[in-house]
Amino acid sequence: MHNNSRLSVLFFTRKHRKISENVILYVRITSNGTIKEMSLNRDIPRVLWDNNKKRGRGYSQNIQSLNKYLDQVYTKIHECHRQLLYENQLVTASSIRAKYLGEDEDGKTLLELIKYHNSNMHTS
Repeated sequence: MHNNSRLSVLFFTRKHRKISENVILYVRITSNGTIKEMSLNRDIPRVLWDNNKKRGRGYSQNIQSLNKYLDQVYTKIHECHRQLLYENQLVTASSIRAKYLGEDEDGKTLLELIKYHNSNMHTS
C-alpha cells in the first residue's frame, strides 16, 4: 500500500522498577510517524550496554549471544515490514509489531475448532 514506507528500528533500555544494576531491553519500531515499543524480555547489567552502538559491550559468550539475538530481531522486523509491503497491506508500527508477534494471523483456537466440528458433524 505504501511503496515509500519508512522504517526505523531502535534498541534501548529502561531501568527495572526494583532496585537493580540491570536494565531491560526494548525495541522501538517507527514507521511513517507511528511508534510502537515492546519489551524483548531480556535484561543486561547497565555497565555492559553500549548506548552509542545500541548493543552489548564486550566479548563474553552472553554478550555475543545477546547481540546475535538483537540482530535477529532487527532482521525479522525488517522482514515483517517487507512482507506487509509485498502483500499491499497498511504499514504501521502496530501492524509490523503484530506481524512480528504473530498476532495478525487468523488462527483458530481449539474451542473454535470443536464448535466447528460439532456444528458440521452429521449423525447417521
